[in-house]
Amino acid sequence: IFGIVCVLAWDLGGVLLDGGFVLLQWEVIVMIVFMVFYCVLLPFSNSYIMAEQHVLMMSISVICMVLSYRRMSIIMTEEWFKKKFDENKMTLPSQYALLLRKEARSVLTPMLLPICSRLHELLITGHGMDASLHLHKAHHPLVFISSLLVLGYMRSQHANPKEQGISLINHQSHLLALACLGHSWWEKQTSDPERNGHYSCLLAIAIPLFGIIFVTTRRISSRLDKLDDRKWNQPSTDIALFYSMLILVMAVTGPSAAPSALLFLIQMQAMRGMIQWTGPYKMSPAIIAALFHLTTRHAFFSTNHACAFNRLQYSAAFVISNTFHFATAGCFLFCNTFGWEVLGGGMTMTTTTESDVVWRWYLVFQELQMVGAVFAVTLMRRHLMVWAIFAPKFVFECVFWVLRVGFFCIKTLL
Repeated sequence: IFGIVCVLAWDLGGVLLDGGFVLLQWEVIVMIVFMVFYCVLLPFSNSYIMAEQHVLMMSISVICMVLSYRRMSIIMTEEWFKKKFDENKMTLPSQYALLLRKEARSVLTPMLLPICSRLHELLITGHGMDASLHLHKAHHPLVFISSLLVLGYMRSQHANPKEQGISLINHQSHLLALACLGHSWWEKQTSDPERNGHYSCLLAIAIPLFGIIFVTTRRISSRLDKLDDRKWNQPSTDIALFYSMLILVMAVTGPSAAPSALLFLIQMQAMRGMIQWTGPYKMSPAIIAALFHLTTRHAFFSTNHACAFNRLQYSAAFVISNTFHFATAGCFLFCNTFGWEVLGGGMTMTTTTESDVVWRWYLVFQELQMVGAVFAVTLMRRHLMVWAIFAPKFVFECVFWVLRVGFFCIKTLL
């Protein structure tokens, strides 16, 4: 406990001294209330497993509504809006008239986060379930194939039209992997036991896995050798790594992961746009980190996961074979369980490369959760449900923290 508290105090003191905290913004005050409740108080409740996802949903919604309202209030005081409003003699209330201006519609961008999160938890089910049972609408071919097509289109939009060499190969290999994934899921949702889609799923996993290994080793070697190899430090390689990991997570989760990945990607794109706000609209680094933290953790719960061992999706061990193999099964289960955390951490690391303060806040929030979990498991060690609730919570939070520390090391190397 002493060691964890010292680590938290060191990182928290560092970000506060670096000026990464502005208390005058409304959303910061709201964020403090929700983060203290979620990270410190909630772990002491033995009903947190049922309530944690709902608390995350409420926290995202309230923070984003405050963000939108503050941005709208600032825009309505600007001269261009007053002039536009007076010239057209608008009869609509100013809040509605604001939406008629194309430049001002960005006030709704924060609301994409709670909307996508709510759609995710309400409409998409069946993660880690057998698609051949046809119990979930997300397993229908129309749903996952259309989602894969949209993901392929978004991947093409992120590609540079002038890209060549390895960047072009990454782009095309991702499209091929998505096609293999769609074929695998199509085979698995049939009732024919001979059509299990194992080979196409294996190909869908092998393609992005090879890309991750190749790009990562090449960038690390370029950094260590101090080579002037600019093409390995461009955003295209970060995008390639993100999509490679996204395909891996989808492959070990099942057809329901396709619409989940689509909504998660929309949230990350909205966050990228909000980070670009400048002037009076600029968000505090603490708010940016908090939104990344909350949306990533909500994706974890919305994909039928929880901080409990009985909620592990063991079907991930059999996506490429009906035979159990210890090494591959463990890797696939880990990717299934913590893949969304890896995706959120990777997006946070690549999106906020210009601000180390954001990343340090992102690490502080996880340390705060780990402190709450370790105090809870210590004080509740005589509780009847300690091994069913409090101990698994502590284990999961420690793994989440290790992953974020690992990203910090990767950020230093790359």
